[in-house]
Amino acid sequence: MAEHLGFSDLYYFSRQFKKHTGLNPTEYRKQIIGRTVKEMIDCPQPNETELHKGTPLS
Repeated sequence: MAEHLGFSDLYYFSRQFKKHTGLNPTEYRKQIIGRTVKEMIDCPQPNETELHKGTPLS
C-alpha cells in the first residue's frame, strides 16, 4: 500500500499512517478485518423466500 501511494520509505509511511489514524497499518488492518468478520456474523442472512420475493420461481 505504501508503495502504491508513492512512499518509498516504509518506516516513514508507517509513522505517517499512525499519526493520521492513531494505529499502525497492522493494527488498523486487524481492526478492520475483525470488524468485517463481526459484521458478517451479526448480519442476518435472508432466507430463500426473501431472496425470491416478488420474482417468480422457475
